[in-house]
Amino acid sequence: PYHIWCSGCGFKISKGARFNAEKKAVGNYHSTKIWSFKMVTPCCANNLEIHTDPKACEYVVVAGGVKKVEEYTAEDAQTTQLQDQEEVEAGRSDPFSRLEVGGEDVRKAQAQRPELETMRAQAQQRGR
Repeated sequence: PYHIWCSGCGFKISKGARFNAEKKAVGNYHSTKIWSFKMVTPCCANNLEIHTDPKACEYVVVAGGVKKVEEYTAEDAQTTQLQDQEEVEAGRSDPFSRLEVGGEDVRKAQAQRPELETMRAQAQQRGR
């Protein structure tokens, strides 16, 4: 389900790696079973155990490894941070806010215009 560092040798086991695992029900969360998956790592034959966590809708590494934590901000991923619902509602009701946001959009479009024109010219040269 995610990248894991092997606690035996420090090798990174990539997300999506396939294993032959021993699957066993180890408990319940309300009416949902909690499953345990026991497997042997390919790098150093270390025993790795992962449990399901229905309450948090995720998998938990119980033994033999450590989850590799990857956190990204919207800026790192080069995406736009979405506004909260409260900010959206405040922007709709305030005419000055709408004017300010509209001005920012125009400035962004003007700043990106040369890059877009370059891309259009390259596409036309390729015959698209």
